[in-house]
Amino acid sequence: MDERQYKERILNFRETEGSKLYPEYPLKGLHIELSNICNHQCLFCANRKMSRKKGFMDESFLKRILQEAYDEGFREVGYYANGEPFVSPDLDKYIEWAKKTGYSYVYIDTNGGTDFYKIKKAIDAGLDSIKFSINGTDPENYKLIHGRNDFDRVMENLKRTCDYKKSLNRPLNVYVSIAVTKYIENSVDKFAEYCRQYCDDLVTNSVIEMGGYIGEELKYLQTQKNMDFNHGMTIPCYLLWNSLFITYEGYATACCADFQNYLVYADLNQTSLKDAWNNEVITNLRRAHLEGNIDGLPCITCAYGKKAEWHPLIDKYVSVCNPDIFSGYDIEKRIDEYEKHLIEKESSI
Repeated sequence: MDERQYKERILNFRETEGSKLYPEYPLKGLHIELSNICNHQCLFCANRKMSRKKGFMDESFLKRILQEAYDEGFREVGYYANGEPFVSPDLDKYIEWAKKTGYSYVYIDTNGGTDFYKIKKAIDAGLDSIKFSINGTDPENYKLIHGRNDFDRVMENLKRTCDYKKSLNRPLNVYVSIAVTKYIENSVDKFAEYCRQYCDDLVTNSVIEMGGYIGEELKYLQTQKNMDFNHGMTIPCYLLWNSLFITYEGYATACCADFQNYLVYADLNQTSLKDAWNNEVITNLRRAHLEGNIDGLPCITCAYGKKAEWHPLIDKYVSVCNPDIFSGYDIEKRIDEYEKHLIEKESSI
């Protein structure tokens, strides 16, 4: 899948219920964050900047929410949000719970830097789709982008997943996504072609502003093509109508990139999904988007790149952003180390 096709798919997904303030459930857009912990530190991802307390979802809450969402009509669930799903030691059990509840499609998005036996356990538990996020084309630029030297392990896991899929008596979708930065733009086409033999589909996409948190990083990472193509957020944001995100704490949030809980609109430990989906808080947010009045929200930075002071929807759930969260210091340091390594490598030849 090339960038144009990906853009078309995104635009199709953005089809909402028009200007409805009280939409029906988005029956395919359930995303559950089992944990906000990640074993990688990707430069284009705001997880590494998150000051939110790290943790795992309570199992009794997960069981309840799976059943409740199913009863409301959801039939697909993704176990990923702002963390790596394989950091949860019982991921396979949670996949099995979803399948036994009745979900027809359970999927994850992973960096793939885990042991293969964990991937196999997840597949054996009934996983329907796995997407590998591979954002480097060789060990050196992979380490720069991901912050971990896992390139060889991830590629081996992709190949072994492909081989294991052939032994199954049921469908399993295997996908690859690549975020294109200027450090891989000259090698990504050849690398993508190599990966395609091990997956059902592959998408290359641009690095974009992520929930308002990585504006400083974009100037270091974006290619000219990235700048010309922006499938990023527009106002009104389709996620407010098409998706339901649940954090590991049990909060309903309006955004897939709400790393600090600024856009939490309900505590599902205290209320039902049915009551939360069209409550006053999220309805007011939808109205603000429809009217284009998003001042004071992370949405204004995400959509327009405007630096502004943010205000949470509900104060008590937020982890307030430290101003240093927007600094590019850490990315500069990593890039300097990478370029120094390349110089040393070339001089040794």
